[in-house]
Amino acid sequence: MSPAAHVVDLPAAVTSFVGRQLEVSGLMDALDSHRLVTVVGPGGVGKTRLTLQAVAAISHRYDGGVRMIELSGLRDPDLLPGALAARLGLPDQRAPMDAIIDFLRDTRALIILDTCEHLIGACGALADEVLSRTGWACVLATSRQPLNTPGEHIFVLEPLPIAAGGGDALELFEQRASAAVPGFTVEAANRQQVVDICSCLDGIPLAIELAAVRLRTVPLDRLAANLGKRLKVLTGSRHSRVERHRTLRMAIEWSHELCTEQERLLWRRLSVFAGGFDLDSAEEVCRSEELTGDDVLESLAGLVERCIVRRVGDDRYRMLDTIREFGAEQLEAAGDLVRMRDLHLARFTALAVEYGEHTFAADQLPRTRRLRVDHENLQVALEHAVTKPDRARATALSGGLWCYWHLVGRPAEGCTWQTRVLDLLPPEPSKERSWTLNIRAHLSMFCGHSREGVRDAREAAEIGRVLGDPWLEGRGQLYILMGSDFLGDFETAIRASEITTRLLEAHDNYAGLGLFYGVRGNLMLHIGKLDEAIADCRRTREQLDPAERWMNSYAYLISGMAQFLQGRMEEATESARLAMRMKHDLEDPVGTAYGLEVLAWISAAQDRFERASWLLGAADMLWRRASERLSGQVVLESLHQRAMKAIQAGMDEGRHQEAWRAGAAHPLELTIASAEHDSDRLLRKVSAPAISALTQREYEVAVLAAQGLSNREISEKLVISKRTVDAHMDHILTKLDVSRRAYIRDVLELARPD
Repeated sequence: MSPAAHVVDLPAAVTSFVGRQLEVSGLMDALDSHRLVTVVGPGGVGKTRLTLQAVAAISHRYDGGVRMIELSGLRDPDLLPGALAARLGLPDQRAPMDAIIDFLRDTRALIILDTCEHLIGACGALADEVLSRTGWACVLATSRQPLNTPGEHIFVLEPLPIAAGGGDALELFEQRASAAVPGFTVEAANRQQVVDICSCLDGIPLAIELAAVRLRTVPLDRLAANLGKRLKVLTGSRHSRVERHRTLRMAIEWSHELCTEQERLLWRRLSVFAGGFDLDSAEEVCRSEELTGDDVLESLAGLVERCIVRRVGDDRYRMLDTIREFGAEQLEAAGDLVRMRDLHLARFTALAVEYGEHTFAADQLPRTRRLRVDHENLQVALEHAVTKPDRARATALSGGLWCYWHLVGRPAEGCTWQTRVLDLLPPEPSKERSWTLNIRAHLSMFCGHSREGVRDAREAAEIGRVLGDPWLEGRGQLYILMGSDFLGDFETAIRASEITTRLLEAHDNYAGLGLFYGVRGNLMLHIGKLDEAIADCRRTREQLDPAERWMNSYAYLISGMAQFLQGRMEEATESARLAMRMKHDLEDPVGTAYGLEVLAWISAAQDRFERASWLLGAADMLWRRASERLSGQVVLESLHQRAMKAIQAGMDEGRHQEAWRAGAAHPLELTIASAEHDSDRLLRKVSAPAISALTQREYEVAVLAAQGLSNREISEKLVISKRTVDAHMDHILTKLDVSRRAYIRDVLELARPD
């Protein structure tokens, strides 16, 4: 089997799990017997929650790990394979399904497709591909209807059982009611009323939760009476799927009626967001004369109190799909859908433009992290822009994201959007067309399609020449240089380099020049002009702030390769270490693999063959995700082969294979630490100084963060302000040298004594 890491990527549950023990066991058994299981049931019945509970208990069965992708915010079925590839940690490319199959081919992994009903065809086709082209990988889907795919086992989830003596429905009501009204219990005096409420709501968990929270303002007896009156209009079998849908809708409608007018207004306006939103975006998009910024904050708090909106982070909020769908219906009925989608588009266009203007700024990493969490909103905004169509905003939004797709590892998705934007633009020369072609050229090259990229770059450069815009022409020539270099056409690359130098050194800004010198440095490396390569990389670093990671890391990487070829091993090691760490912080598997490769070459040249072997094994694990080692660059592949020959001549083949496999299977965070510490053996724990660098208060915050608490929850537990916790968290990430708070738990675990 492939050495895929055992990653269990499941969202944290925001509420306690109640009952369903038979269903949990049944789903576990179904997963044990079938490779494709679809949990089917009406909206609000708890399909996702049951899935999380069952899979968490059996995740150890999947040596290839468990990955869950939430699909409610994905509207374009063509983007599904790319979205799954990203969840698997695979670099984006034009054939993501092939990369997914290669990654899953020989491993027992579980892929969870959550909320499939609006993408039935695409989800069914993807599941069929996984089952037919791999031997062990499994798929678990949640949907309101089956995928209708060969081999599918349908697991029907019914509402919670209701019994006078108890039952899961009563237990759920009691738990949620006691959260709303502390001290509430189900007892002999009120049991029948609770049974009546749960019966009226057909045992649908979401409906019960919405009803229970009403106890904050309505006594139990009135709650039961009001529900009874409302449900008299429902006829037919109480067990039919249609009736259950109507029951849930009634519960949502009732919650809607009990909201204030401003809460109802905010509810329907928030439905334009996909995946989630933060307070700033909610205020920017939803405020108006009748809903001021203060009103948005107050109404959002009210919707959270009523369980209409769920808080999923320090400053992130989300609606359940059924509730968001209801809001969208209300928004369309009010004739306000297009206007609100325009405001949503304007918000994310502004964020993208600002991001594009600061792509290589010192705060690149936090800016990218902030934009990454709104990836689904960016997709929805782009979709609206190109289908409306809104040519101006489409080009501004896609143009601002010109480097975002690289930093988040989604260049193929970026290519798709650039193509859709180009389809909006007239064929006549324009600044917008030239810039969009340049972006697609850049992205295409990182997808392994340099010939197409050079073709786009030539058209972009010609448009710039016709318009008399040396910056546009220079950017086009820059991408001719890059693509020709990748293709090994050094004569064309050198000629483009000379033109680019003349045009851009006089007209580009620090970011563009930083990019140009790095690209030219790579060409100098390939043609053997090592001093010039190092000089260009130094020029790149002089243009950029040291805190910028994406381009600086490439400059260090190219410098390290050149220094290695010059025999300057100590300097090469330091350059490669810096590049590897920066790329790992950016969660860039390809860049991280480059850093590991260079360190392996150095180790092999120093006769440190065990270290070289596990470094190459770790790099190989990452290259598998990239589809081609070292991006197919002939010069670099020859250096890889030279290192392999040295290892094979210097150590026993069995020991080499053992070290290789160990590097491939080792936790990546520990492998990075081992490489940085110049260790000949893989470290089993993080060195103590990383932890000892934390203050006592920072350590307390780190421990609580590792337990899954949000910054706000930590502030309440430690009785300090959230702003103070935010500052501590920034210090913790810096001192532990990790890129995400999710890694804090790993570092603390690995730092424990053996």
